[in-house]
Formats: sequence, C-alpha cells, structure tokens
Amino acid sequence: MQWGVLMDWNDLKFVLAIHRAGSLTRAAEALKVNQSTVGRRLSAIESALGVVLFIRDRQGFEPTDAGRAAINRARSVDIEVMRLQKDLQSSAESVRGVVRIVTNPWIATHILTPQLQLLLNDHPHLRIHTLADTAARNLAAREAEIALWFEKQCNPGEIEFKLGQVSYAVYWARDADPDRLGWVTFWDDRYHRAQMHWFETQNPTESPLMMANDTNAVCAAVRAGVGKALLPIPVGDAEPGLIRRNGEAPEITRTLRAMIHPDMAGEPKILAALRWVQTVCGAEQPILTQQAAE
Repeated sequence: MQWGVLMDWNDLKFVLAIHRAGSLTRAAEALKVNQSTVGRRLSAIESALGVVLFIRDRQGFEPTDAGRAAINRARSVDIEVMRLQKDLQSSAESVRGVVRIVTNPWIATHILTPQLQLLLNDHPHLRIHTLADTAARNLAAREAEIALWFEKQCNPGEIEFKLGQVSYAVYWARDADPDRLGWVTFWDDRYHRAQMHWFETQNPTESPLMMANDTNAVCAAVRAGVGKALLPIPVGDAEPGLIRRNGEAPEITRTLRAMIHPDMAGEPKILAALRWVQTVCGAEQPILTQQAAE
C-alpha cells in the first residue's frame, strides 16, 4: 500500500478520529462534522485503497492489519503537525519588543503607517516606535534600531540595504494656474538633498515663497494654493486636489535605503521589522536572511 501516494493528511485524520473515538458519532463530534460525512469519507478511503480498515461490530470499530498501519502513520503525522504548530507559535512568540524606526516624516505617514497592521497581524507582540524626523539617530547607541534614508551615508560598520526607488514630480493645486504660481520647496540646512539640487538647477534665480524641512508641510502649502512644488509621487498622487505636471514622467528618482547596526542584525524583532519594510517598500531582493544575520 502506497500511503504517501494514495492518502493525504485529511484522509488520515478521519482514520485516526474513528480509532480514537470508537464510533462514527463520537468521531464526527471530535472533527466537528456530520456523522454521515465521517461514514462517507471512510468508505471512500477504503474504496480508493482497496482494503478494509475497520471491522464494524457491537463493540465499535476494530482496526484490521491495514487499519493499524494507517493508524500508526496517522499518529506520526499528527505528532509532526503538533510539533510544527508548536515551533511556529514559539517563533511568533520570540518576535516581541520595541523596534524604533527613524525616517522622514512623509515616509512614516504615507508608506509605513498605512501598512502597519500587516506587521502586527503576523507579530502581535511586536511594537513599532516611528521617529518621524529628518535628523539622524545613533544606531550604535540604540537611539534607533532601523534608519530609512535617501542620500544620508551610513556610519562605518553599519549594514545598508537598498529598498527601492521613489520618483518625484511637480504638483500644484487643481484650481490654480501653474504659470502664476511661485515655488514651495523642501530645504534642509544639514544635508544637500536631491530635491534641493533639482530646484537650484531648475530655478537658479528664483527665491521660493516657502521652504520647509518636512515634505508634509510642503504638500500642505501646495494643497492650499501657496505655490507649486516637487513632491514624492506617493505623496502627491494621494492628494485628489493636486495635479501632476508631465503626466507619468518623473523629474527625479531617489534610492531609499535601510540601515541597521550589525549587533542588531540577528534579533528576531529586527528581522521581522526589516522584512515588513521590504514588503511595503517593494524591495526586489530579501533584505536580510537569518543565515546572513548569523
């Protein structure tokens, strides 16, 4: 008899339940199905195998030699399933604690937060603290566990991963005349960002009406009709009151990267958080595997 070919676990569950319960009625109660369903499944199994698994008598269901072989295999499978369930539960339980992620405010608002429930569904004991800031945090001093940046360089010894590309385009308020609008721009006096270089190149003699080191503030000014601005497409396209210039063509594209301290690379909570970040950012390759971390 080729059990591995002819039977699957669903078949074995019925055989084992009948043996343990001693009757179709009690087996049906244990499996939470109708008694007729148990009877049909047993008949189908025996017919498919061409053997009798149980002898029905007044005492109940007595297994035949073939039945005992099936019961032994079912017990082995049952034990392995329980072990797997225990291992998976232990793995999920090990992913617990707080992970602090520092990144630009707009990434926290528009990319991470809307997808946070995906992470918590898989790891209910994990907690995320988002540090929405443009200032770097010291990963070695545990001021944050994960940093998500564009042009900022990682410190010596830190591990860096490419997450994906973010495109930028020019937007203005739907009811505004772009030819009459001045410019609103992102500005950071600590780092020369790509969008700052773009503005200086495109408008070398123009003074912006407003500058802010928070893309959300720039977007709010555009939405209010203050001026037009270069915005991340995930931010601008999410605003129904804004129009994007040049249709689908982006003005610039930036590479978003994740950075961690190597001492944190093997922690289950960090691996779980990084894989979540990878998913929501659309990274093409796995960020970090357990083997690589070790």
